[in-house]
Amino acid sequence: MKKIRFCVLPFLGLVLFFVYGWLTPTQCQADDFDCELAIWYASMDASATVSTNFRLWYRNDPTSCSDEYDQQCNAIQDPVERSECINNNAARIAFINGCDSQRFSAFSSSQDAFFAAAGQTCSYNPNYCDNARDKRDQCNAAHSGHMASPVYDANNDIDQVWLSFVMDELSGCLMASQIHHCE
Repeated sequence: MKKIRFCVLPFLGLVLFFVYGWLTPTQCQADDFDCELAIWYASMDASATVSTNFRLWYRNDPTSCSDEYDQQCNAIQDPVERSECINNNAARIAFINGCDSQRFSAFSSSQDAFFAAAGQTCSYNPNYCDNARDKRDQCNAAHSGHMASPVYDANNDIDQVWLSFVMDELSGCLMASQIHHCE
């Protein structure tokens, strides 16, 4: 009996040691993984903001600046003032120009924020390239989705502004995936 107890206890201790080590990664490994995910999620959030601002500026989605002006005028309670607002072409043009400028500025700023988020780096992680490949595949899938239904211009060619946006989005996504450190 004593021999069995003597053999089982060290084996059980060794198993518990490895299970504990496997279940509780070192702080460095956990921080590295958290860092990579934080960069990825920050980049994807910034990408969503860029997409929203691009649609608002370039495609007038969900509303055009002209529609915003009309909504502003229609909110006026006094019928005479409302009519003056609607028929004031100079005010309409000034509003639309300012609105377009603000939308483009928001789009440009969100692109800068996107590339700043995507350009961050973390310290070395042994699983780094596997994670990067998974993220690269997500980037390529999103890009393929865009290219499956492109935006066309008046000449029925792919719209170059839209294409530039899609390529910038792919570039930033791949930068955020950190795949360039692996391949």
